[in-house]
Amino acid sequence: MEEVFTDQANAQLGRQIFNITVAGSENYVEDGLVPLSSVLAGKYIYQGIVKHYTQVTVTGKLAQHSALPQNREVLDLIRRYVLNHNNRRQANN
Repeated sequence: MEEVFTDQANAQLGRQIFNITVAGSENYVEDGLVPLSSVLAGKYIYQGIVKHYTQVTVTGKLAQHSALPQNREVLDLIRRYVLNHNNRRQANN
């Protein structure tokens, strides 16, 4: 049986989601692949739907799209918001 999500179910799910959008920018226009304007437009999609929305733009040597997973600032964001959040959640269970 196929399960169909209603707008209400999506809204309830959204209120549980913490969204972090990371934009890389070598030249304040793009990260070598994704236009910065496309990343920044995400706030209009998630605004009012998710529980928490954070948008970060990283610049510098490792700001191109393929280098973002090696960027220290991006790795710190992952540690702080994803790994630490999951560790706190598991400790509370």
